[in-house]
Amino acid sequence: FKQKTAYEIMPSLVGSEMCIRDRSYGGQEVIERILFEDGGQQKTLLQLIQEKNQEQGRNPASRADVHIASGPNGEPLLTNKADGVIRMLTPNQESKDHGLRMASDVGIAAGSGDPGVAQRLEKQLGLWDVYAIATGATLSSGFFLLPGLAAAGAGAAMPLSYFLAGLVVVPGMLSLVELSTAMRRAGGIYYFLDRSMGPLVGTIGGFGTWIALILKAAFALIGVGAYLNLFLPGVEMGPIAAGFAIFFGLVNYFGAKKSGSFQVFLLMGLLILLLWFCGVGFLNSEVGNFSGFFESGSAGIIATAGLVFVSYMGLTKVASVAEEVKDPERNLPLGMFLGFGTILIIYVVGTSVMISTVGVDALAADGGVLAPVAMVAEQLVGPWGAILMTIAAVLAFSSVANAGILSASRYPLAMGRDKLLPDFFGRVGAQGTPTIGIAVTVGLILFSVTCLLYTSDAADDTPCVDLGGRRI
Repeated sequence: FKQKTAYEIMPSLVGSEMCIRDRSYGGQEVIERILFEDGGQQKTLLQLIQEKNQEQGRNPASRADVHIASGPNGEPLLTNKADGVIRMLTPNQESKDHGLRMASDVGIAAGSGDPGVAQRLEKQLGLWDVYAIATGATLSSGFFLLPGLAAAGAGAAMPLSYFLAGLVVVPGMLSLVELSTAMRRAGGIYYFLDRSMGPLVGTIGGFGTWIALILKAAFALIGVGAYLNLFLPGVEMGPIAAGFAIFFGLVNYFGAKKSGSFQVFLLMGLLILLLWFCGVGFLNSEVGNFSGFFESGSAGIIATAGLVFVSYMGLTKVASVAEEVKDPERNLPLGMFLGFGTILIIYVVGTSVMISTVGVDALAADGGVLAPVAMVAEQLVGPWGAILMTIAAVLAFSSVANAGILSASRYPLAMGRDKLLPDFFGRVGAQGTPTIGIAVTVGLILFSVTCLLYTSDAADDTPCVDLGGRRI
C-alpha cells in the first residue's frame, strides 16, 4: 500500500481544520481526537484497540500505535501495529460531526491486493500449547537413539556434551524469540528471510525448511511403526506409519487448538514415563560408573556436543505458528524457554542415569546401542521396563510427527500468500486451518515414508535394531 501520514489521509474524511489545528501536537493528538462509530456508540480509536486487545486476551494498549495507508482502490486503511488487523475507514454520512465508523475487518495478506478475503489464522494457542509443541517436537531421537552413539564418543562425560550443546542453542533461541514476537506471521523462517533478505533467499529457506520438516515427520512416523511392530509383529511398518500420518493430519485439520491439546496429552504421557525412568534409575545408580569422566578428552566431548546439538532443533518449530499464539509477547518466549529447560534437564539427568546404571561400555557397545533407554529400563525392572520405554518412544515420535505437520503446513500457507505458490495454498478453510497446506504436507509425508521404507528394504533386508529381545 502507499503509505500516507494522518495529515494526508484524514482531511478527506473529517475535514482539514481538525488536522491542521492539531498538527503541532503530532499524530497521536490527531488520532485521539477522532471519533469512530461502533454499534451506535462513539469511541476513540484507542478504545476500539483496547476492546480488541481484551478479546485477544492481551493487556490493553496504552496508545493507538497505527499505520495509515491507502488501499489498491484509494480506500483509506488503518493498521494497528499491536494486533496486526487491517481495517477500512469510511465516512459516516449520517453523523453531523463527520465522525468515522469502523467497517468490517479487511483481511489483506502482505503483498496481496485482494480485500475481503480472510487470510489471518485465529489465535488459539496458549502458553501450554506453545510449551507442548516446543518440548514434544524435541524429545525423540535425541533421547531414544543418540545416547548410545554419544557414549561411544564422549564416554562418561556424555551428560556434559548434552549440556554444552544446550548452551549453544540459547543465542539462536533468543534471536528466534525476538523475530517471532516482532513478526507474528505464519511461516516462521520463510517469513523472516523473505522480509529481511528478499524473495530469493526467502524462497530457498521456505522450501528447504518445509521439506526438512516433512522428512523429520516421516522419520518420526517410521519410528512409531518400528516400535509398534514389536507388539504387532505381523503388521508392516509402512501401513502403521501411513495410518498415523493420516490421523495426525485430521487432528490438524480441525484446528490448531485441537492439535495443541493433543500435543499436551502426548507430552504429559511422555513426561510421566520419563520421570519414572529417571527416578528408578537414580535409586539404582552407581557413582563408580562415572570413573574416567574426562578420558575422552575435550575433543571427544566437544565433538559429541556437535553430534547431539540436533537434539534441540525441535524448539524452533513453534516459530511457524506464531500467528496463532495468544499474547505472543509473553507466551512465545516463556513457552519456548520452559520447554528448553525441561529438555535440558531430561537430557542431562536421563543420560546420567543411563551411565550410572549400566556403564559406558554397555551403552557404547558395537559403536553405540540404538535403543539405549529400553535396554537400561529392561535391566532395571525386567521386560516390563522395555515395554514402558517402548510406549514412551511411541509417544515421543508421535509428538514429533504431530508438531511437524502443524508447523510444516504453515509454510505453504505463507508462500501462497506471497504468490510463490498458487493462491489456493494461501486460503484458510472452514475450520480456520490451512486445509490445502495440511493435505499436501501429509501427502508428501506419505510419499517420503514410502520412499524411505522401499529404499531401506531394497538396500538391506536384515534387521537393524535389537530391542527387548526382538529384532526389527
